[in-house]
Amino acid sequence: MDCGLENRFVGSTRCHRCYDRRRRTGRIGTCARCSKSRPIHDPDGRCDFCVFVGRPRPVVIVPPCVVCGEARRIIAHGRCNRCLSRSPTSTETYADGLALRLGPSLPDWYRLFVAHVVERYSPSEARLRLTELARLLGATSEPDALVRAATHPGGRLSPLGRTLDEFFERLGSRHAAGDSEALAAGRRARQIATVPEQLRPAVAAFSVDELANRERARRSGGRVLTDQTLMVHLHVICEFIRYSEDIIDWATVSQGDIERYMASRAPVPSHILSSLHAFFGWARRRRLILVDPTRGVQNKRRRRFAGPVVDLTTQRRVFRRWTTDPGVHPYEALVGLLSLVHAVSVNDLRHLKVTDIDRTNRTVRFAGRSRPVPLDPSSWTAIEGALAHRLGLGTINPHVIVSRRTKVTDQPMGDQHANNLLKPSGVTPTRLRCTRLAQLVTTIDPVLVAELFGVTHGGALYYLSDSVDDALLRRDL
Repeated sequence: MDCGLENRFVGSTRCHRCYDRRRRTGRIGTCARCSKSRPIHDPDGRCDFCVFVGRPRPVVIVPPCVVCGEARRIIAHGRCNRCLSRSPTSTETYADGLALRLGPSLPDWYRLFVAHVVERYSPSEARLRLTELARLLGATSEPDALVRAATHPGGRLSPLGRTLDEFFERLGSRHAAGDSEALAAGRRARQIATVPEQLRPAVAAFSVDELANRERARRSGGRVLTDQTLMVHLHVICEFIRYSEDIIDWATVSQGDIERYMASRAPVPSHILSSLHAFFGWARRRRLILVDPTRGVQNKRRRRFAGPVVDLTTQRRVFRRWTTDPGVHPYEALVGLLSLVHAVSVNDLRHLKVTDIDRTNRTVRFAGRSRPVPLDPSSWTAIEGALAHRLGLGTINPHVIVSRRTKVTDQPMGDQHANNLLKPSGVTPTRLRCTRLAQLVTTIDPVLVAELFGVTHGGALYYLSDSVDDALLRRDL
């Protein structure tokens, strides 16, 4: 513009020499737009930068996006960046590129995993899972090794670890253990660490044997011990050792030590003696001791129900809340009414599926009961509200109650999720169920209760020798 030479910079009207000359010879003043002290050449009192910013720009006509219809910058296939990133085809294209980059390390189940994540996650989350998987496939492609690599040091699975765990179970490559067993293993290790060092190897070996027995029972279809039961066994043993500080060898434990420990826990809970029986029976079979010190020791306390029950006023309050309050979460009303009216256990609530609901007869089949359960109008309304809420989530989980974590999986809700749902009401599902069973057992035939509610005859008689208020149990809801 000034010297007539070819401009070296795109979009500029002066070369750098003329620009510097103009900047040095200009009158220094305050810009009328940015209020900075700069050379002023414009008649309106603006610096060159403000003149450049305020220049008239050509009008560019942008075609609308073929998906959202907004005038955004088109990236590819007539779509803006936002709509292109949300398209499921972008995930498949990304997966094809990853397959080319992986080359020989691409496993044969890769395409099945791509379909698995596309079905469950948004395109951005699916691509994130594929990116993390490609990083791990550079080291190994074995299912167990991949799940271990996608596990945090504390034992909790990462998002990719949970996806791989569920995918390999559906593929039949491994059993989906989740991160509950890993967290339980950490709790058991911390409990074993409280035992004195000279007695610790036996307790650790007992825990390993119990885990092996559980896996054997799981494969053969036998009775599988839960993580809570295994933890109770270890807790009792470790508490016994802490109480008997003079014991330095398992072979020196006598029947008197067992009786003194049980006397200190009076009234003795029913699980104390059974846990000691399990450990010392195992120790005798392993030749760690010659005589079982728990042989001949009996718990003289009669096993009976001594848990708290929900009073009639609270039952009426929560029933009105779950049937008349429109602001109550549908899952809270469902869990509360099924526990209060039908004495449904938490385990049955966790594994309740949509296919277990018969809309024609208005019945529900629970896993722990031999026949479908007919529902009253209030409970059926709660079922319909829960199904409508589940439909709005767009989940693929077959269970009726899904949480934020299980929405994109096939797993049931966690053990504590039902308690969290009823926290606004101030009650728990287990307490509601015990209240209902205690009332029915004391008012009708216990054998009939055992047959209808899927409990054993001993479990029904357990509520007959209770210690709760008899007058309260004789009242009707």
